[in-house]
Amino acid sequence: MDRHYERYVQAVENISLAAQRELEELWERLPKDDKLQLRDALLELVPAIADKYGDLAALAAAEYYEQERHRQIGGEYRAILAPATDEDREALLESIRFACGYLFEGDGDGS
Repeated sequence: MDRHYERYVQAVENISLAAQRELEELWERLPKDDKLQLRDALLELVPAIADKYGDLAALAAAEYYEQERHRQIGGEYRAILAPATDEDREALLESIRFACGYLFEGDGDGS
């Protein structure tokens, strides 16, 4: 495994661990006695965490690609990061809603 790839993998692992730590810290502070408030807080805060750490992971990938491209082809190249789309955000929100479904099993309050 080459050093550029190893650095990329390590960066993504570190970013993932940091995101997990932030989510765990967030979870500890959330109001668990009110299911709707908990779900709504997750729908607001998880996308912010995903944006923050997703941007860092995308930057790590772009840097790795630039280095690898330079090594393979030569010359200068600057990767362009694509912004998240509305569809990306809606997919994340749907995923959060689905994951929160267990909060409402049997009581019909989760719609």
